[in-house]
Amino acid sequence: MINRKLYIVFVLGLFFLSIQLNLFSQTVNALVNRDRIFIGEQIELKLSVERAKAGITWFRFPDSLNHIEVVKRNKIDTILNGSYTNYAQTISITSFDSGRWEFPPLSLPGIVQTTLPISIDVLPVDVSKMQDYNDIKDIEEVKQENDLFITGK
Repeated sequence: MINRKLYIVFVLGLFFLSIQLNLFSQTVNALVNRDRIFIGEQIELKLSVERAKAGITWFRFPDSLNHIEVVKRNKIDTILNGSYTNYAQTISITSFDSGRWEFPPLSLPGIVQTTLPISIDVLPVDVSKMQDYNDIKDIEEVKQENDLFITGK
């Protein structure tokens, strides 16, 4: 009877401890504002870490990665929230290759959680309706005129 009560108290204690640890755990996110773009079109990748301790090492995100190129990196935004800090950064990215490209999960040193992989579909531009454009013409030779203009003052 006593062992059963101790077991129930132990299980409930572990349950409440796991809830408390989950409330104070750090969350890492990577989101894009759209998952389908045309070639050369830009989208925003938003990286964020919530409830982090101060002085974390930020994501190592290269200038080009698997057919995806970084156009612009905004500064890392820091928001103090009590004893914790929230970090966020927006990165503008593009691709010049059509296809389905994937970001691998991103992680931070010292944080167990990683981001989910992100897929981006890059669609080719429809060129079938480009009949208004003309072919490239040959180079035309410029005529040189040898007329003399006489001006008087």
